Formats: sequence, structure tokens, C-alpha cells
Amino acid sequence: MDEAWIILYRNQQGIVMLHGDGNLADWPRLPVDAPVAYIELEFPDRIVHCYYAENLEEAEAVACTQLAYQDGVFQP
Repeated sequence: MDEAWIILYRNQQGIVMLHGDGNLADWPRLPVDAPVAYIELEFPDRIVHCYYAENLEEAEAVACTQLAYQDGVFQP
């Protein structure tokens, strides 16, 4: 089953997608104490990990954390 992830945040125009990808199955979830909301949506052929941050700075922090996981800086 494929996995995908998206990062959303709110600005003056509403809710915006900062990042998204359709095939990052090896990226683990953020730690449970991360300052963002998380929901996992399961479809027949894919799981979508959705992160929501209140502003651009928090959304960028989510993206940086995910990149650090991918690069092996953090271990799950």
C-alpha cells in the first residue's frame, strides 16, 4: 500500500498546502509531542498522513523535521 503525506497551514487566504508527496512510505510520523495536528486517512490503495500547523513557521518546522528523519538525523 502506498503512503503519502501533506503539510497544511493557515494564512490570511485560508488553509494552504506547504508540501505534499505521493510516495514517501519510509518517512515516519512526527513525535507525538509535535506542535501540530495529525490525522491519518486510509483509502483502499493508500494511506495519507496529514499534518496541520497554525502558521507557516510551524509548517516549515514539520517539513524540516521530516527531512531530518529522511536523512537519518533522527531515528524513530
